[in-house]
Amino acid sequence: MNNEEAGDKTVDLKGVPKRGKVVWQNLEGEAVLLNPDTGDYFGLNEVACSFWEKVDGARSIEEILEGLLKEYEVERDELFRDIMELIERMRPYNLLSFE
Repeated sequence: MNNEEAGDKTVDLKGVPKRGKVVWQNLEGEAVLLNPDTGDYFGLNEVACSFWEKVDGARSIEEILEGLLKEYEVERDELFRDIMELIERMRPYNLLSFE
């Protein structure tokens, strides 16, 4: 499987920044995100928080995964699936700028 495919879906985060208005706070390794346009909150665990910190619109999913693999003891495939699931869960909250 290509590292940017999950099922029939393809996600390439290169050039996909965080939505500009999202307010977030790192709270001892976990994060709370707020989309002020909708009033929706979204919580992130430690790994998801680290992912969020790395999404900058310049790094690819591959580059982000490599960074996470250096930080956490986890199998690559498991991490990839978890990150793809996270991205899909974040999509309805408009936390990333997909165009």
